[in-house]
Amino acid sequence: MKILGVADFTIDAIYRNSEFIKFDGGQTAFNVLYNLNHYYGYKTFAYGNMSADNIGIECAKLFEKQGTNIECLNKKYKHARILHNKVISFNEKTQNEYYSTSCFECGKNYFSKTKPISFNKKILQKNHFDIAVFDKPNKDRVKIANYLNSNGTICFLDLGYYSYFKHLSNKKLLQTLNNFTFAFIQLNERVSEYLKERLGITSDNDLFSLLNCKFMSITHGKEGTEIFWCEKDGHIISQNISYKIENVVDSIGAGDAFLAGTI
Repeated sequence: MKILGVADFTIDAIYRNSEFIKFDGGQTAFNVLYNLNHYYGYKTFAYGNMSADNIGIECAKLFEKQGTNIECLNKKYKHARILHNKVISFNEKTQNEYYSTSCFECGKNYFSKTKPISFNKKILQKNHFDIAVFDKPNKDRVKIANYLNSNGTICFLDLGYYSYFKHLSNKKLLQTLNNFTFAFIQLNERVSEYLKERLGITSDNDLFSLLNCKFMSITHGKEGTEIFWCEKDGHIISQNISYKIENVVDSIGAGDAFLAGTI
């Protein structure tokens, strides 16, 4: 099985309790690739943008070392896109940590503006990908997803943040969601609640219908996940998948790992 990840390669700088913890490879699509390659042995390919500085190059080499093909990464950034994450709150019920995106020390946000990922038909045709993973619904990514979908690739979208939708009017937001061609969409509870409030709906079933996908999952931290799908007669089915976690050590990357397991 060949799996494509479409994203920008960013570096996460993690802080907790005013203390720098670690640098970590960023973006859901590439994190999912690591899990699929490392734990399941699937052939994985990275498609998107990276930086041309030493940090970006070294991270790309590490990515390649663990088995992911990086030939489709474009060096579009002069400097590594470092997202400074600091824990600003903690939800005792869900065990979720909530982050700000500015440098803990200076307060500046170093997460530079995203550059479009080029649509390269020649590269996309070179390999037939069974599955493609996306972590943003930007126009450039949706164009790639539509092309892959028309050629038989099953496309997954992880909506871990709602910041992309904040600048859209409600009308444009609805149009964006209706134009999706992703087979499977994963959201966390924060994103699903945000979208329902913006669109004036209260039901997860209604949200599933608007997203125009075959399967939808909403993750609820340590409380488990709810899966939605549609029967042939149009009836929407949902099922809760619960699991008991006694001691949450670190929730960073949990959603990415869950999506990899789902695939």
